[in-house]
Amino acid sequence: MKSVKLLGVMLIFASIRPSLLLAEVRYTFTPLAPTPDLFQVMPNAINNAGSIVGAATRHNYSGGPFLDTAEGFQFLPASMGWWGGVSLNSNDLVVGSGDDIARVWESGTMTDLPFSWDANWKRVTGINDANQIVGYGATPLTPTIPARWTKDSTGIWEQELLSMAGLTSAAPMGIANSGRVIGVGLTDTGMWPVVWDGDDPIALMVEWGWDGVANGLNENGTVVGRYVNGQEQYSYVPFKWDGAAVTELSIAGWAAGDARAVNEQNQIVGWVSSTADSNYSWRAALFENDIAIDLNTLIEPVPGWTLAEARSINDAGQIVGWGWQSVDGTDWNVMPQGFLLTPVPEPATLMLLTLALILRGRCR
Repeated sequence: MKSVKLLGVMLIFASIRPSLLLAEVRYTFTPLAPTPDLFQVMPNAINNAGSIVGAATRHNYSGGPFLDTAEGFQFLPASMGWWGGVSLNSNDLVVGSGDDIARVWESGTMTDLPFSWDANWKRVTGINDANQIVGYGATPLTPTIPARWTKDSTGIWEQELLSMAGLTSAAPMGIANSGRVIGVGLTDTGMWPVVWDGDDPIALMVEWGWDGVANGLNENGTVVGRYVNGQEQYSYVPFKWDGAAVTELSIAGWAAGDARAVNEQNQIVGWVSSTADSNYSWRAALFENDIAIDLNTLIEPVPGWTLAEARSINDAGQIVGWGWQSVDGTDWNVMPQGFLLTPVPEPATLMLLTLALILRGRCR
């Protein structure tokens, strides 16, 4: 009996990929396309259930917005907009927009969001689990105006304009379940990341940067985004804000970077680059302890692939983004393609599981 148990333990250790023991492989890589049905998939967001939204293209070059859930992949009506599904919440409500439309997809129904002015340039950028939506609109003769939509007691979407106190123009980029909104605003001193936490917006001004935007936030109060660092190479510099102070995230060894999203474990993702002006040199990044790590080094090498940008991360640590995929095996003939990264158990976790099995056997 002991020899059988020992054999079981040996099989468990044998099942652990050598790379997990010898290298820091922390994610499994899944390309989102090509498949027999899809030529290209570009994801924008992933929720805590693992549902993904974005834009996709079939092999005949038709396509549009999509929603990929546990029930399967589905194209949403192309009328949602050429940007595809921009964001979604835990209820799988999807928001999307084009040049002159802003819409929400709910249980098979597409609804145009109302605008209280005749905006001909409309965007929706975020939705929370309370089904609150944020976005903005503008005309050629008016500034960009921030807005929030909620349902009234009869289920009709209503619009509320966000305060622009101290701002000449503003655009929300996301909304937390708490109702806190983040985005970008223009003042007489420049463009700054903005937080709406109550009534009036707070502009996150720093001395070492300008031309900033807040891209993502979580329920813990952390906001992430980027500035342009005018003191060095006029390149993007990622930051986080904890409600009190702005902290520049380290991109040591890289020329530029951007923080795109943060989850409830304060894991931040985005991109870094060896140059300041080309996304061909972008590398998808995880910011750990405020230091950028190239996500390409945290997966097993995938021939023909370079992960370029991490766009969204859920509370389980799953990451979606896009990378450069070689079309013919060369480094220069590439196309953008979407990916999903899923955390793998750490070797220590696997060993603890093995130890638990051994101890369980001894107790019998």
